[in-house]
Amino acid sequence: MRNRWIIAVVLAFVSTQLKAQYDLYVEVESAGTLEEIVTQITEDGKYETKSMKVIGPINGHDMMFIRDLCGVKDLSTPTPGHLEILDISDATMESTADPYLTVDGVGYSSRDYTFGSFFLYNCQYLKEVFLPENLNSIDSLAFANCKQLRYLEIPSSVERLGYGAFVGCDSIANMQLPDEVTQLGEGVFQQMANLQTIYLGNGIESVDNSIFLNDDNLMLIGFGKAFRDYDPVVFYNCPSLAYIDVGGGNPYYCSVDGVLYSSGMDSLLTFPPNSDFEHYEIPDSVSRIAVSAFRNARQVKSVLVPESVTDIDSMAFFNCMALSDIQLSEGLLHIAYGAFGVMEGGSSMLQELHLPSTVTEIEGGAFLLNPSLSSLAFDKGNSRYSVDGQGLLFRDGMSVLCYVPAMTADLQMPESVREIGPYAFAGVRNLPLIVTGDQVTTIGDGAFAFANGTHQITLGKAVNKIGDLVIDYCMTLGSVYLFADQIDDANIQDFAFYDESGHAAERTMLYVLPGRTSYFADKKGFRQPEPYLAFFAGIREISDPDAIAGIPSDKDSSEHAFGVDGRLMKSCERGIRIVRLPGGRSYKYLKK
Repeated sequence: MRNRWIIAVVLAFVSTQLKAQYDLYVEVESAGTLEEIVTQITEDGKYETKSMKVIGPINGHDMMFIRDLCGVKDLSTPTPGHLEILDISDATMESTADPYLTVDGVGYSSRDYTFGSFFLYNCQYLKEVFLPENLNSIDSLAFANCKQLRYLEIPSSVERLGYGAFVGCDSIANMQLPDEVTQLGEGVFQQMANLQTIYLGNGIESVDNSIFLNDDNLMLIGFGKAFRDYDPVVFYNCPSLAYIDVGGGNPYYCSVDGVLYSSGMDSLLTFPPNSDFEHYEIPDSVSRIAVSAFRNARQVKSVLVPESVTDIDSMAFFNCMALSDIQLSEGLLHIAYGAFGVMEGGSSMLQELHLPSTVTEIEGGAFLLNPSLSSLAFDKGNSRYSVDGQGLLFRDGMSVLCYVPAMTADLQMPESVREIGPYAFAGVRNLPLIVTGDQVTTIGDGAFAFANGTHQITLGKAVNKIGDLVIDYCMTLGSVYLFADQIDDANIQDFAFYDESGHAAERTMLYVLPGRTSYFADKKGFRQPEPYLAFFAGIREISDPDAIAGIPSDKDSSEHAFGVDGRLMKSCERGIRIVRLPGGRSYKYLKK
């Protein structure tokens, strides 16, 4: 009997101490009565409440009252409430038929064992929340925009986190999901300004592309045994990410020093953007550097690629601003689009690249928009690619022009060239005039895209195949001269001259042979007829330049003569000439 009395006294003492921790300590017998009980306890002082613990069942009506105490009504109407600590760990969420909140015409009703959508949305004063131990789900935007929320532990009973559940929770620094969580909604953790580490537990198999969007201070992401699917954007959009951790027992991935690999280490998948490696040596088990593997890496200066690597996938080293030295070994076969590219307006320290003789394919745009890369060289013995004295990259006996360095200031098109490859001129900055010559038949996708500094492009007589977006984002382009009189409709892409920036449609004129304006006004690739979408500001005939006359006497023996349309004159032809001298001067004269 004495022991029972001692236990009762101890329990009473603990209960008293627990109640003393909170401004309000409320025990609820029936869901929906929380407001009534609190009003009886402190009718005039409810908005003075800074901390509250609730025991018992609560529903939608109680949820709205809690929002009132937190300082917000509806979605955004402020109230005098300033609740900072909410403890509902011993409460139970119950369903009601009536909605507790209506957003854009959609009503949200409380559900059993569910932390409902928008429950604590925009509760700006909350700092700590203790959740019910029997929750199954935390629904969409449940904690969104809780700017001061710093402590939250997700119970092991939770299986699902809804869309944007924690978006904008700027004060949470660390999160760990229990293994029971198997579903993550889109953007569930995005825009968490102070999130630094997160472990996703053993129940997560895949993550949405937007899950960590704008989490600029996220340094560590941990994955568990089930993780198997992701998009590289998950990692390269986290600028502070320094470490990726994969728990033991994952059959798909592993991590070494924070770098993500396939389980057998035959593919290097992700080098974290803010890894502290300045010099990195890829293990010789690796045969593939995956899509966007080093993308946006901020600190790595040099990378050693072993002979085991055969493939460098698209965007693999894209926008690696500090990378100045990469050693590519014999055995490399394939370099994909954007592998050594840079974003528009970005910078690069990579000035030269030595390519092994084993390379058999360099995709168009492999060096996309790289402003500094001016020197390419191949080991002797490469049978497919070559570089000439101008630094131009060619394929197949110099019949395909593959790459023109961005800073090229003068260019003489070899007569051997029959094809301008995809993105060959993309990003050139100092070529006001680009002339393909009359021998060129094919213009690849994006061939002149982002050629800012180029004012005129002239396409010769033989052109009969044109890819998509060939002048996309050419912001200084004023005219395109087209001398082809036979255009094969089957070989012109629908958006050949479409420019996403809208510059071409507003300011760039297309000049064609006399009598051909109507033909090109209706032709596929030069505009979209249904609905009408102009690709050029207008289409005009090439004008007669006979009014300009006079032959200067200081003609230089090494001059290059062009027509007024910009075409390089290969032989002596009648008509006006524009002569460019080696020193940069130019003049016009009439050849009769």
